[in-house]
Amino acid sequence: MKPVRVLAFVLGGLAVLLLVAGAVVFNSSFQTWAARRALAQQPGLRGSIGSVSAGLSRVEVEQLRLETQGAVLTAPAIEVRLPLMSAALGS
Repeated sequence: MKPVRVLAFVLGGLAVLLLVAGAVVFNSSFQTWAARRALAQQPGLRGSIGSVSAGLSRVEVEQLRLETQGAVLTAPAIEVRLPLMSAALGS
């Protein structure tokens, strides 16, 4: 097989992997799982999350309940609109 053909297969495979990874990251079920896992790893903080849906410019959280040192925060729905890329880059 020619080196150009091998390179084309490798680049095509990487492109497919990037598309699949993008689809998974923007999947609400995956986002909810990741948020629940991150919440469970916080010492001294107990809580639950109904669902999370994040896009490039908004985050929606439903059925949030946080409990720490006797204080309880309950929010049926939270919607935040912000450019996540700017927030991630610290701009």
